[in-house]
Amino acid sequence: RTAEYRWQVYYETLISKIENVKETKLLGLAPLVIARYKALFSVIYNSDKWLTITRNFWNFWFGTLSTGTVYFAYFLIVMETINGTLSLGQMTMLLAAFRQGQASFSSLLNSISTVFEDYLHVTNLFQFLDQYVPTQEKLPTSAPGDVEDPCQDSQVYPHPT
Repeated sequence: RTAEYRWQVYYETLISKIENVKETKLLGLAPLVIARYKALFSVIYNSDKWLTITRNFWNFWFGTLSTGTVYFAYFLIVMETINGTLSLGQMTMLLAAFRQGQASFSSLLNSISTVFEDYLHVTNLFQFLDQYVPTQEKLPTSAPGDVEDPCQDSQVYPHPT
């Protein structure tokens, strides 16, 4: 997926940067680049749309379940207090303990979510680093032995005599 995003940024750069627009228009590449950008954008948009809809669907239902569970527990505690099983002090203590437990559980879920996001980031990084990069032929670092050095002091900066 990272490669698709990079291609999208590349096409955006070709279309929108002033340095590239001149060459794109001059060579008549604008329709080709725009067509490829639209096709790639459509693929990325549809996959992101599906992920967003799915995530929001489950977030809504789990949030509704969580909220319903909390208020049901509050209701049970209040009903036990009204029936006389719990005193007012016990009800206050149970509600405070329940609220603290709910905050701890929420914090635990947030931590798990953060670990998962970090895992996705590291996985994406390692996939990028594992990509094959063709090696280029190494250039010689010195001239062959039979060629004279063209940059001698007397040739570059002639000294007046």
